[in-house]
Amino acid sequence: KILNRNNIQQSLSMELFNQYKQWFVECEQETRDKLLIVKQSSGDKKRHLFREAKNAYDDASDYISHMELAASGVSGSSRELREIVKGFKGELKRLKAELDEVENEVLRENLYGDLSEDSDVQLDHEMDHTLANSSRNLYNTERMGNENIERGAAIMGNLHDQKRRMLDARSEVCIIMCTPIKILVRCYS
Repeated sequence: KILNRNNIQQSLSMELFNQYKQWFVECEQETRDKLLIVKQSSGDKKRHLFREAKNAYDDASDYISHMELAASGVSGSSRELREIVKGFKGELKRLKAELDEVENEVLRENLYGDLSEDSDVQLDHEMDHTLANSSRNLYNTERMGNENIERGAAIMGNLHDQKRRMLDARSEVCIIMCTPIKILVRCYS
């Protein structure tokens, strides 16, 4: 039973890793696509697209953390999985440099660009963006917490089963040790 549960946990951890890997790749590509469009845009559209690219980058960064956590639950392949995560971190670092470059461009445009824009409208957009980003982060944190609760419950179940088996074995040893030798000889003869 323990091996079966361990195999199930390993399988679930590997499945989670692969799902996070897929989501990471999608978010990374979305970030790259948005950055290409941002470079060709201007004004509000440029700022809006940059925020979307930044959100996709943040999501990709979160999925790296999730992959590391899932990789820790896979004992046989954890080294290979850590190497995959290490490669993704390198890609993310390069993407961050590109994102920072575009952000500087957006900030320069904001400082020296069209000053006639309505600042209240821009502030409303920024607040909406912040609220949406915070809500998404809260949802992701809740989902990750639920996954950890399920994993923890499975581990606690395994520990409970192991404890019960050890207590049963201890009881049998006590019975054998306390039984007079003559009775044992008759029982096993």
